[in-house]
Amino acid sequence: MITWDPWAHRVEWYPDVRVIETVQLVDSRLTTAERRPTLAYELGVLELGPFDQDRGDGAAAGWASWLLIPFDDLLAAAQRSTGLHEAAATLRVDVPMLRARLRRLSEEERALLDLAR
Repeated sequence: MITWDPWAHRVEWYPDVRVIETVQLVDSRLTTAERRPTLAYELGVLELGPFDQDRGDGAAAGWASWLLIPFDDLLAAAQRSTGLHEAAATLRVDVPMLRARLRRLSEEERALLDLAR
């Protein structure tokens, strides 16, 4: 079910970036479902550049959510889950990352998701 690994992406594309598990980047007290989106978001900032007033900080979250939550996985989680928290747990992400993905659904994806529920 997990198709994109932010840890492997960091090693491949940013070998010089060291991940230090502190409050600054990835807090070691976070759950796995919180760590993955946090690292993916930080990689999104590296990919897209720093915060931009026109683009907004949501661009990094959107980039991360699109890679962490493929639509087929989202559809399967929606069919099996009774709410956002359960769907996020199934997808191994936190609720804010799931919401970021839901905000970026295409019209076709939204229609298919509506049919599935």
